[in-house]
Amino acid sequence: MNPILFKTGQAALSAEGMAEPAKARDYLRGHPDTAVLAFADSDTRGGGAVTRALAARRAQVVRSALIAEGGIAASRIFVAELPETDLPIFAGRPVDGQSNRSVQLVLLALRQRGH
Repeated sequence: MNPILFKTGQAALSAEGMAEPAKARDYLRGHPDTAVLAFADSDTRGGGAVTRALAARRAQVVRSALIAEGGIAASRIFVAELPETDLPIFAGRPVDGQSNRSVQLVLLALRQRGH
Protein backbone atom coordinates (compact mmCIF):
# COMPACT_ATOMS: atom_id res chain seq x y z
CA MET A 1 0.00 0.00 0.00
CA ASN A 2 1.10 3.57 -0.60
CA PRO A 3 2.01 5.80 2.35
CA ILE A 4 -0.68 8.14 3.65
CA LEU A 5 0.92 11.58 3.55
CA PHE A 6 0.25 14.50 5.90
CA LYS A 7 1.03 18.21 5.84
CA THR A 8 3.74 19.56 8.12
CA GLY A 9 2.55 19.70 11.72
CA GLN A 10 -0.89 18.28 10.91
CA ALA A 11 -2.69 15.02 11.57
CA ALA A 12 -5.80 15.55 9.43
CA LEU A 13 -6.55 13.19 6.56
CA SER A 14 -7.01 14.91 3.22
CA ALA A 15 -9.45 13.63 0.60
CA GLU A 16 -6.43 12.05 -1.14
CA GLY A 17 -5.26 10.63 2.17
CA MET A 18 -8.49 8.67 2.55
CA ALA A 19 -7.72 6.53 -0.52
CA GLU A 20 -5.31 4.14 1.22
CA PRO A 21 -7.48 3.56 4.33
CA ALA A 22 -10.38 2.92 1.93
CA LYS A 23 -8.31 0.30 0.06
CA ALA A 24 -7.31 -1.32 3.36
CA ARG A 25 -10.93 -1.24 4.56
CA ASP A 26 -12.16 -2.93 1.41
CA TYR A 27 -9.52 -5.64 1.68
CA LEU A 28 -10.15 -6.20 5.40
CA ARG A 29 -13.89 -6.52 4.84
CA GLY A 30 -13.30 -9.33 2.37
CA HIS A 31 -10.59 -11.02 4.44
CA PRO A 32 -11.67 -11.42 8.07
CA ASP A 33 -8.46 -13.34 8.81
CA THR A 34 -6.37 -10.22 8.12
CA ALA A 35 -5.31 -7.30 10.32
CA VAL A 36 -3.53 -4.05 9.55
CA LEU A 37 -0.44 -2.52 11.13
CA ALA A 38 -0.07 1.26 10.84
CA PHE A 39 3.55 2.45 10.98
CA ALA A 40 3.49 6.16 11.81
CA ASP A 41 6.35 8.54 11.01
CA SER A 42 6.92 12.23 11.55
CA ASP A 43 9.63 14.55 10.27
CA THR A 44 12.32 15.80 12.66
CA ARG A 45 11.37 19.47 12.67
CA GLY A 46 9.81 19.49 16.12
CA GLY A 47 11.98 17.36 18.36
CA GLY A 48 11.55 13.94 19.92
CA ALA A 49 8.44 14.25 22.11
CA VAL A 50 6.65 16.54 19.66
CA THR A 51 7.27 14.32 16.65
CA ARG A 52 6.32 11.14 18.53
CA ALA A 53 3.05 12.72 19.65
CA LEU A 54 2.31 13.91 16.11
CA ALA A 55 3.05 10.47 14.67
CA ALA A 56 0.70 8.94 17.26
CA ARG A 57 -2.08 11.40 16.33
CA ARG A 58 -1.63 10.59 12.65
CA ALA A 59 -1.84 6.86 13.31
CA GLN A 60 -4.95 7.35 15.46
CA VAL A 61 -6.63 9.38 12.71
CA VAL A 62 -6.05 6.54 10.26
CA ARG A 63 -7.17 3.97 12.85
CA SER A 64 -10.34 5.97 13.54
CA ALA A 65 -11.10 6.20 9.82
CA LEU A 66 -10.85 2.41 9.51
CA ILE A 67 -13.10 1.88 12.54
CA ALA A 68 -15.68 4.65 12.15
CA GLU A 69 -15.96 4.90 8.39
CA GLY A 70 -14.76 1.43 7.50
CA GLY A 71 -16.51 -0.65 10.11
CA ILE A 72 -13.30 -2.55 10.92
CA ALA A 73 -12.99 -3.95 14.46
CA ALA A 74 -10.42 -2.12 16.59
CA SER A 75 -8.89 -5.49 17.52
CA ARG A 76 -7.73 -5.86 13.89
CA ILE A 77 -5.80 -2.56 13.81
CA PHE A 78 -2.36 -2.22 15.36
CA VAL A 79 -0.35 1.00 15.58
CA ALA A 80 3.40 1.60 15.90
CA GLU A 81 5.00 5.04 16.07
CA LEU A 82 8.48 4.69 14.62
CA PRO A 83 11.42 6.56 16.13
CA GLU A 84 13.44 9.09 14.15
CA THR A 85 16.10 6.45 13.49
CA ASP A 86 13.56 4.50 11.40
CA LEU A 87 12.34 7.35 9.19
CA PRO A 88 12.00 6.60 5.45
CA ILE A 89 14.45 9.48 4.76
CA PHE A 90 16.88 10.55 7.46
CA ALA A 91 19.47 13.20 6.87
CA GLY A 92 19.96 14.82 10.27
CA ARG A 93 18.00 17.66 11.84
CA PRO A 94 15.69 19.15 10.81
CA VAL A 95 14.41 16.95 8.01
CA ASP A 96 11.16 18.02 6.37
CA GLY A 97 10.61 15.20 3.90
CA GLN A 98 7.00 14.47 2.96
CA SER A 99 7.58 10.72 3.08
CA ASN A 100 8.57 11.20 6.72
CA ARG A 101 5.15 12.73 7.43
CA SER A 102 3.26 9.54 6.76
CA VAL A 103 1.45 6.46 7.95
CA GLN A 104 2.22 3.24 6.12
CA LEU A 105 -0.37 0.46 6.28
CA VAL A 106 0.79 -3.16 6.20
CA LEU A 107 -1.69 -6.02 5.95
CA LEU A 108 -1.02 -9.02 8.20
CA ALA A 109 -2.50 -12.50 8.27
CA LEU A 110 -4.01 -13.33 11.65
CA ARG A 111 -3.34 -16.76 13.00
CA GLN A 112 -6.17 -19.22 12.68
CA ARG A 113 -8.13 -19.93 15.85
CA GLY A 114 -7.75 -23.44 17.14
CA HIS A 115 -4.50 -24.04 15.21
